[in-house]
Amino acid sequence: MRTIYVFIVLLFCSCSQQPQLKVPHFKALQEVDEPLPLPEASDWRAQHKEKPQTFVDFLKREVVKVDEERFVIYLQPIGTFSNEENRLIQDVQKYLSAFYQTQVTLAQPMDSTVIPETGKRFVAGKVQWKTGPILHEVLQPTQYPNAVVVMAITPTDLYPQESWNFVFGQASYTERVGVSSFHRLYVANNYRLTLQRLVKTSVHEIGHMFSLAHCLHAKCVMNGTNSLQESDRQPMYACSECLAKLDVHRSWDLKKRMEDLIGLSESFHFESDCVHLKKQKKAMEL
Repeated sequence: MRTIYVFIVLLFCSCSQQPQLKVPHFKALQEVDEPLPLPEASDWRAQHKEKPQTFVDFLKREVVKVDEERFVIYLQPIGTFSNEENRLIQDVQKYLSAFYQTQVTLAQPMDSTVIPETGKRFVAGKVQWKTGPILHEVLQPTQYPNAVVVMAITPTDLYPQESWNFVFGQASYTERVGVSSFHRLYVANNYRLTLQRLVKTSVHEIGHMFSLAHCLHAKCVMNGTNSLQESDRQPMYACSECLAKLDVHRSWDLKKRMEDLIGLSESFHFESDCVHLKKQKKAMEL
């Protein structure tokens, strides 16, 4: 069994300090990264001028890590769910467990009454919930035993601030909490696409909770997105850089991770992602 080890080596130069990430097979893994295409006018990268998150930037954050005391990702349902929506949540739970290689637990559902009136607005007669009160008032990691992060899932539409029409999800880098909605992700009579969209949003927001910024390196589940059309073009897998960052502060069996993700991708019929995961596995000689 081969394992990826991450070593951060600081090389002191006269003009700067540049850390170098040394990972066995890392260059091979980079070779299967798919380059980002030029953004369309409405895409996230065209409208948000973000800087790449270097490994220095990543390590400067108070990086959330899985350890013996905090090792459970809690999914917190809020609201009323149909049978199909409950099935979606259970399948998201399976994928998150494979992606992050840690225990994922469904918490006892919360009623919509936990949302304060100040955290609601009505648009065209339909209610939207503001993400801030959910992140900072409703969700508290200390309420959940062994929680490393807590992700709320709701069928209700979300918005982050008054100037925004909506948001698929949002997470706090510092408080280890996030929320995802499948209000705009649902496709009638297309369970696979609905699940794929909800998995992407949940993996992405939890990635933020694990200190990952939006990825500008390659096609990646951590790429920013402005629309469903843009999100549907993006993958569910992590690129080489984001995978290496996740590897910094945890001990996991990368061979098992890849096999778990490939198995689930095959069972959920995520064909294109399955092809790339197999390329990553082969590149790392796992």
